[in-house]
Amino acid sequence: MVIPGAGSAQRLDCRVELTWPYGRGRWWDTYLLGTRSQLGAALDELAVRIGADPLTHSMATADPQVPIAYELAVSERGGLLLRFSLRPPLLELPEQLRTHAAEVRTAHRLPLRP
Repeated sequence: MVIPGAGSAQRLDCRVELTWPYGRGRWWDTYLLGTRSQLGAALDELAVRIGADPLTHSMATADPQVPIAYELAVSERGGLLLRFSLRPPLLELPEQLRTHAAEVRTAHRLPLRP
């Protein structure tokens, strides 16, 4: 999905993947193009949606520590800026997304690794 208003020179690539607990398939799998502030806003919006999702509340009631596989990769012109691969408890996922949204807004290119 291309976020409107992002010129090609300022675009970042962002991939977000969330997997249901216990390997039960993808919950969220999206690829975004946009500016730092647009991608940060998209991650903030995802945090709100997860927090408001009735299924989130049902799962958290059954198991407050249920883990969600969370992958985030942000790159700029082929250079990796941020990459996270985590398994936070479901109830901590919205805060993790908000933290990463703030990091996306200020990220600098990561050094290349051999």
